[in-house]
Amino acid sequence: QAFQMLRERGLKVLHPELAYALGGDRFTREIEVAAGLDHPHILPLFDSGEADGHLYYVMPLVRGGSLRERLAREPALTVTEVASIARDIGTALGPIATNLYLPALPSVREYFDASVAAVQATFSISVISFAFGILAWGPFADRYGRRKAVLGGLAIMVAGSLVSLTAQNLGWLVAGRGIQAFGTATGIVVARAIVSDRYPVARMSKVLAQLTM
Repeated sequence: QAFQMLRERGLKVLHPELAYALGGDRFTREIEVAAGLDHPHILPLFDSGEADGHLYYVMPLVRGGSLRERLAREPALTVTEVASIARDIGTALGPIATNLYLPALPSVREYFDASVAAVQATFSISVISFAFGILAWGPFADRYGRRKAVLGGLAIMVAGSLVSLTAQNLGWLVAGRGIQAFGTATGIVVARAIVSDRYPVARMSKVLAQLTM
């Protein structure tokens, strides 16, 4: 606790005009989603609440600017930097897809007027599909290259997301979630393959530990 008190904090406050136009429900959902995320590459939520009618939440303050600012300042990234960014994003895709969806299960049940068991199938299928994806993307990346594996996986993930977005019944949502999870699996597989490509054996264990902590 003493260590956390010494860390710089970032405070996000909902502007009164936006609160009036959009309502506070959207901001509250953002807080709930942020609180449910747990990954080393995703900032944790320290606190949230309301003060003088203003909704807010607190997260660690990360200095150094965004990736967009970095590219505006120096458009050319080194191969090591690109590999590091791709590795970090890839390992975060799976946890994001899971942690963003779990809080929405009650809403999904209400929207489709389905049983709890039926709605849970949308999560179960994603876990199974993700496991098969891990088995499939490894050999694919070794044979056709890391870039094709990442682009192919992202394309499949987007296709699954579109199917889920436009699902008219629970069956289509289950299918969309399965497709999405299969594509997402490329992130964790290729991220670890990039580690083995870019780092010597002596450093691999340390880098892999950072990815999986």
